[in-house]
Amino acid sequence: MAPPKADKHSRQQRVSNPDDEPQTPPNPDSGPSHETAPDPLADNDDDTGGGFAPQITFKGTRLINLQLDSPTVTKQLLKIDLKDRYDKLTAVYKELEQKFYELERLNSELQDKPRNQEGKIIRERDEAMARYQRAREERNNARADLEKAVSRAAAATEEKDAAITKLHEMAIKFCDLQTRAPIVEAVKKTTRLPDAPMLSDGVDIRYESWMTGIKRKLTGNADHFPDANARIQYVQSRAEGQAFRHMAPRLNEESPDPYKDYGDILAHMKTVFSNPNHAAEARAKYQRLTMKPRDQFTSFLADFMELANEANIHVDNRKVDLYEKLPPLLQSQMLGDSCEDEVSFETFKDRCIRRSHAIALAQQSKTTTATGRGRSNPVSSSTGVGSSSSNTKVKTENPTSSTYVPMSATERATLMKEGRCFGCKEHGHMTRDCPKNTSKPTAAPTVATTQPVVNLTALEDPAVDNSGKARA
Repeated sequence: MAPPKADKHSRQQRVSNPDDEPQTPPNPDSGPSHETAPDPLADNDDDTGGGFAPQITFKGTRLINLQLDSPTVTKQLLKIDLKDRYDKLTAVYKELEQKFYELERLNSELQDKPRNQEGKIIRERDEAMARYQRAREERNNARADLEKAVSRAAAATEEKDAAITKLHEMAIKFCDLQTRAPIVEAVKKTTRLPDAPMLSDGVDIRYESWMTGIKRKLTGNADHFPDANARIQYVQSRAEGQAFRHMAPRLNEESPDPYKDYGDILAHMKTVFSNPNHAAEARAKYQRLTMKPRDQFTSFLADFMELANEANIHVDNRKVDLYEKLPPLLQSQMLGDSCEDEVSFETFKDRCIRRSHAIALAQQSKTTTATGRGRSNPVSSSTGVGSSSSNTKVKTENPTSSTYVPMSATERATLMKEGRCFGCKEHGHMTRDCPKNTSKPTAAPTVATTQPVVNLTALEDPAVDNSGKARA
């Protein structure tokens, strides 16, 4: 690499001796000069005088061929020609300049070396940190493996202790068996489930319900019926009347086609009592089913759900169907719920139950209040007091009926709640449709009074008890 050039000011600072400046050598052809310039290197015969004495600061450097440590440098220089002296000083200057640049280069290298060393140290530090992190991870993994091994060892120790304990117990039992009678542990059986309903003619208890009960019993209590004979005997015990007569021939051991298991009995009873048109008939009954105002909602709901299941009515359609089959009063209260898609069928059904009970309680309270008011205001005769007269219609029973018995409000409310007839007190019809009701209500006489009385309106339907309803 070529050394950088030094500027003029640097050279002036490094060489401050005026003799270093180039001087024009004398021209020998110009002739002798009349005026001779004083020679700055002239000696005043005094070695310590004010003569020129160059000072060289570089130790061990040889300038030209002069002895720098000689006290008579000036004299030696005076003996040399001025031009030669200039050339030699110039050569010495260049050599010193070269040395200076070399020293600057060495100085720069020495300054760069710490930076290189610093980078090397940083790289070594990073590598050491990475090795430390890897060693730390390996240590943590080794610690985790050690903990797992300790856990497995502890579990194995527990299993070993349990096995030793069990072995000791078995040894003790074995010793006991040699000296005493064997111990027979009782086998715990499942909880006994309710029995299936009795199947007779397939009318009161249909075959489908009976079959479901039989399967639930034999499946839930399978440990109670270990073999086919036990299962056949149980199914036989849940049949009577016509169903038992159909079973009897094949229950005999000498029968050419005896039952092998309870499934054969269920298949046989299905051919006898199962109706292939049952779904269509149930669908027709489902379409005709409606709830009358005096019907009990829970009984109606039971019929509705039974027919819906038998007719395979989809659950999404049952909500609208149930609403359309309700009586007008209950329909008016359930209109909002029937139109909301967020209300499910189960929620709608529960709300119908609650509101039907509320309506029944309100009617019962109204009936009790009206009965009390009617008894506390008997019809009075004319007293001659000047007041407007009114006609009162009083409902009377046929006096010729010898079976008429007055009914209390409590008994009437009970019959209303249970949905029974007020006349014969049986289910299945209303009082107006009662086949045993041969008496007809007669017209009530008109009684003139002079006091303001309540006009009681008699109802043609004796089943409706609102005798206390008044019009002022």
